Amino acid sequence: MDNQLRKHSKELREAAGVSVNLAAMWANVAERTWRSWETDSGNVTSRLPSPAALWSFLARSGINLRKLGLDIDVKARGLALAIASYKGGVGKTSITVNLAVALAELGFRVAVVTNDCNHRYACEDGEQPAPGSWASRVGFFDERDLITFPSAVKQRRKRIRDQLAALPPNEQAKYQFIHADELEALERKQRATEKLSELIARHDYVLLDVNAELELIRRFANLVAVVVDTNCSMAVRSAGRFVSALKDIKCRETTPSYFGLLTNCDVGGVSTELEEFVGDFVKLSDEQYQDIIDSKYSTYRRRERVLELVDSLKFPPLHTELTGAYRIAIEMQEDAPTPGQEYGYFSAFVDFAPRSHAAREMRRLADELIHWRLRNTWK
Repeated sequence: MDNQLRKHSKELREAAGVSVNLAAMWANVAERTWRSWETDSGNVTSRLPSPAALWSFLARSGINLRKLGLDIDVKARGLALAIASYKGGVGKTSITVNLAVALAELGFRVAVVTNDCNHRYACEDGEQPAPGSWASRVGFFDERDLITFPSAVKQRRKRIRDQLAALPPNEQAKYQFIHADELEALERKQRATEKLSELIARHDYVLLDVNAELELIRRFANLVAVVVDTNCSMAVRSAGRFVSALKDIKCRETTPSYFGLLTNCDVGGVSTELEEFVGDFVKLSDEQYQDIIDSKYSTYRRRERVLELVDSLKFPPLHTELTGAYRIAIEMQEDAPTPGQEYGYFSAFVDFAPRSHAAREMRRLADELIHWRLRNTWK
């Protein structure tokens, strides 16, 4: 980021409509420091805003520099984030899409690279982000159409050969029908012309949703957020094995930072609202009431045991913890959908439920990941 951008402190603050005090808070600097940036002393040696401070301010203000009309060329950050897990059904794809949209809402150039079948089915059905939505500002790319690393095509060919060799001779003829997706992936990968490294270089953030491609994640991701379902001990153990498998991959690229992204962090069993509802219509004996209480506390104790497993993981958790708020947001959207905007792959909480707890959680996660990278990039 050059000095040209650093001279626009006052214009940026006025565009955001905030005080010097709040602008300094967003930039993580003292108020007097921000004031010194806005003062044109004419001295070429005067202190200028650091890249970290400006990125922090821009991210938290949500200013779109292109709409603002300032003659500023902001170099893309070129960072890749992977949301991943060995275990399926933990919300990896939904988190990826919603995080990408939350970053786009902040004005960043964002793309998603995925090999998820739901994305492919959505594209085949003609599904697209709603025009004018924040999701429409995110670029979505099929991993099969990108050149990743030199041995990617060779690995796919070898996988197909191994699968053919494992089949009895009388079943090899059926391979083309049974493994049509694998053959199509190889064909598209051989036709690919765009490099993943170039895609990352022209975006601020590229989110990788490529769970089975461990080497791709290891080579390109700057940060790996491993989804850890705190309501499932198997998911916790799976997260530990996933990170171990990534660390075992040998390559020259810098090792990414590994974090746990804790989900389903609600605690308790039966809600007080349900207990009160049942109490109004059903006469419970003392023994039945005690059974309900015991069941709730049993669930709570089980969750505590799972959290002990989380604490034993060899990588730290992110501070942002996701709850079950997403389920409520999705249910409300599906119960009364806007015509033509039924819940699908490209649906994001920031678009259809911007004030919901689910949207707030995604914004907090985006803010934390931005802040993480600032601390580690601009020392």
